[in-house]
Amino acid sequence: MGYDLEGIGMARPAILHQRISRNIVINYYVKHGFDTIEALQESTANLKPQCERIPDVVFVDVAKNKVIVSVELDKCWLKVAAARVEDAITDYKHKEVFWYNYIKDEWRRYYWLKGNVVYDDMEDYSQQLKIHLSDYISLK
Repeated sequence: MGYDLEGIGMARPAILHQRISRNIVINYYVKHGFDTIEALQESTANLKPQCERIPDVVFVDVAKNKVIVSVELDKCWLKVAAARVEDAITDYKHKEVFWYNYIKDEWRRYYWLKGNVVYDDMEDYSQQLKIHLSDYISLK
């Protein structure tokens, strides 16, 4: 053929990572439907095609067509990932961003407080969605 396709394509997360994000979307749909809030797996942070920022799961206010909550899944806490999580609030105006370390089974909830991005350790409850995200990571 004359060319090599090795290295083409994007890196994919681990199966466990993909399974958790898929389960969140499926469980949310089963429990709540997508009439007012829609859950999407690996959608852009601002729903625009040119957006390079791709959270693992986003929750979209259907009436406003705006992401209000996003979820990032990781197997460890890295500073570069923390910056990515904070950017979802500062740059894309998500009301809450959750970061889940699926190896340690630990959550962090990020949000605005008095002009600063802050987070609560061990917090999986979304005040925007009124759900505990940990209830959605395994298929029911």
